[in-house]
Amino acid sequence: MYTFLGGEPVWSIRAHEEYLAQPHENSPTHAYLTLASLYTQFGEFEKAQATLDAAMKDIPGPPWQIMRKADVLDGLGDLYAAWGKLDEAKRCYAESAALYPTAKPPYGGHLLPRRAARVQSKLDLLTFRSLESAALRDGQYQARALGYAGDIDVTLVVRQGKLADIRLKHEEKIDQNSCVLIPQRIIAAQSLQVDGVSGATVTKEAIVDGVYQCLKKAGLQ
Repeated sequence: MYTFLGGEPVWSIRAHEEYLAQPHENSPTHAYLTLASLYTQFGEFEKAQATLDAAMKDIPGPPWQIMRKADVLDGLGDLYAAWGKLDEAKRCYAESAALYPTAKPPYGGHLLPRRAARVQSKLDLLTFRSLESAALRDGQYQARALGYAGDIDVTLVVRQGKLADIRLKHEEKIDQNSCVLIPQRIIAAQSLQVDGVSGATVTKEAIVDGVYQCLKKAGLQ
């Protein structure tokens, strides 16, 4: 995981492959998800799918079963979205969003509605690629999204119908500077469909989700 967070994707792939080849007392769902995201990053979609299929077969039993299944479905949604298989991505995101609120893990249950909302935002985002035709109301809008280390508070400024500024308040520790780069890319592109930063996928998704929630308050249909 440190190789992944440290921005060493090739090394991280090798480390995760070796780790998953070992026997494990508990299902290493997070390692499957990380390896699949790395394969996806390099366009190795078939390998990513095989990894997530293996994760689905290795889902732990109760009380983590439902939550981990929702995690894997979310990962499959990310894979299919990157692969261009949008119908499959929508199906997986919809199943994941529906499962999260029904899970009853020993701890962390209070975050499940927000996880479901984040996945739902990904599902909604598949319906558009640009904000060029959006009629946004000028003003300042705020939202909160769940990042890797905690909440990310997002403030969006809309001026003359365009995204003018994005400010973040967060506690992300290893974000690979994505808390600076992602807002800059969103404003430059006037779009939420921007490249992420290696090793900071969760942070990037949280920023995009927060901005999306702000945009809905600004009138995005």
